[in-house]
Amino acid sequence: MKGLVFFTDFHAHLWSEFSNPVPDPKLVNDRFSQQIETLNDIFKFADEHQYGVVHGGDLFHARSYVDTRVINAGFKTIASYKNVPTILLRGNHDSVSNQMDSPASIDIFNLLPNVTVLDTPTYKDLVIDGKKVHIEFMPYGEDVLKMKESLNSQSERAKQGGADINLEVAHLGVDGAK
Repeated sequence: MKGLVFFTDFHAHLWSEFSNPVPDPKLVNDRFSQQIETLNDIFKFADEHQYGVVHGGDLFHARSYVDTRVINAGFKTIASYKNVPTILLRGNHDSVSNQMDSPASIDIFNLLPNVTVLDTPTYKDLVIDGKKVHIEFMPYGEDVLKMKESLNSQSERAKQGGADINLEVAHLGVDGAK
């Protein structure tokens, strides 16, 4: 792998505000059509440059339900790039509840051999352009104590790992942020 493309908070949805109908009933309106076009552009770029893709959470917008057309278009797009290693981190909008390992709309992507869905704190060690890259992942959750403990463990692991590059990909709410 030569690099990574990172994007987050995609929030795929059939947005009705400021949208216009399109002829394709599967894409419903121009806002959703543009979202799928953008998703395709991201994966096409990654494929052409031999990059992997990391998504930082909230691939879909609707919490407990995703319109069939939305999940089908997203799945079809990502599935069409079989050579792109992909990591999808679970965000709060992807899951049924705010429990860290709750069922999520992105779970179906685990059926694709090149996609890994992460719903608990974990890490990945990758070699990117000859460099050892250590990435820690923290999905969204509301068990603050457990998350703080995990973040401390992640920090210690990163310090001791000997990687050329250490990254943290987290989908978090931050108390007191302005």
